[in-house]
Parts: sequence; C-alpha cells; structure tokens
Amino acid sequence: MSRLDLDVALQTKQIVSIYRIDTLVERECLVPFDVFFLAAQRFYSDKDKAIGFAKARMLAEVRSKVGMPDGETTLDRIYKFIDWDKAVIRSLMQLELSTEMEVCRPKKSGVDALTKAMASGATIVLTTDMYLSKSFIEQILSKCGIEGYKHIFLSNEYGRNKVSGGLFEVLKQTMKVTSDEIVHVGDNMKADYLGAKKAGIDSVLVCRKSFLKRLLFSKMGVELSLRIRY
Repeated sequence: MSRLDLDVALQTKQIVSIYRIDTLVERECLVPFDVFFLAAQRFYSDKDKAIGFAKARMLAEVRSKVGMPDGETTLDRIYKFIDWDKAVIRSLMQLELSTEMEVCRPKKSGVDALTKAMASGATIVLTTDMYLSKSFIEQILSKCGIEGYKHIFLSNEYGRNKVSGGLFEVLKQTMKVTSDEIVHVGDNMKADYLGAKKAGIDSVLVCRKSFLKRLLFSKMGVELSLRIRY
C-alpha cells in the first residue's frame, strides 16, 4: 500500500494498471475546461459566448453527477443538462469531441512506463475515471500510438470510480487477481494513490504536467482563467 518504484513493483506484480488521461495521454491545453472553450470558439465568433458555454458545460457536468452511482456520468448525460437549443447543443458536443481528439498527444513518461511494464511480461490494463465513451477513448489511444493493453476499466461503464476504490475492486474481480498482484500508475493523489489504497493496491505516482499552474487556474474559476489566458 506504499508508493513503490515501478522497477521494484514489476518484479512481483502480475497486473499493471495505468491511468489514461495525464499518464499515457496529455492534453496540449492546460485544464479540461479549455477544451470546452476551444470547441465553442469554433462555433461562436464571440469570445464571451465561448466563455459562457465553457461555464455552462462545467456546471452541467456537476449537475449530471447528482444521484448517480459514485457520481459517475457520461458526455450524453452532461449535455442533457445544458438547457440550450438542441441543434446548437448537438453541434457543440461534436465540436467538443473533435477538439478533445486534436489536443491529445502521448505523454513520454507514461509511454515509457507502459513500455517497461510490457517488457516485464505484466498484463496491462487502463483504469480511468472519465465521462467519455470507451470507443472514443480507444480512438484517442490509437491516434497516440498506444497499444498492448488488455482491458479498459472505465468508471462510467461500471458506475464505480477510482476515488472510492470501487473501480479497482471491479478490476480485481474481472481479472481474478488479488490486491497484492496489482500495481497502479497514475498522477492524482486522491484517485490514483488514496483510491488504490482503499482497494489495498500499491501505486506509483508520476508527475502531472504544470501541476501548480493547473491548480491555480482551476481555483481561479472558468471565466477569469480563460480571460487571462485567451
């Protein structure tokens, strides 16, 4: 249950679980709501309208999680909580997806960890808290040249997430392994370390890109952050 060096873990672990976003793949933009703003900019010529959409999209995601198992949601469900013209919403959702695809790229440290794990003979699974669909995540991974994993454990498919430890329990049950046979690699203390610990799983933390900047702009709020940086 302590944080282990990956080289040490690979000597004893049968399963290597890796978080997808920010571990194997990173966004070229700084924080997630930048994707919503950039998508809306393609639809609107007005910056204020694009910021307005980014704020509405963030709020809709929060509202869509209420009452859901482990607070999990999907992109389709999120957009149902944006009370705008349906045709506009459909266009913006497609623009969000295309923007997400464009800004994602492979992250060297994560890919290096994946390569090292594969060379050890371990079974690779991806364990992700995410509102995007499994098929879309697979498209992003394919675009980034990431392959060799056996299974994707996606929070919105199971209604369980990493923070609660529930998604790791699903992993153990599905792969028919014990906690001692798994090491999880991720970059979030709350989800990837503490969540794994709740399931009795050891974890390796990797650095998150521009952590302090991300934290600052996330705390600053959507509108002020976007006005400063765009």
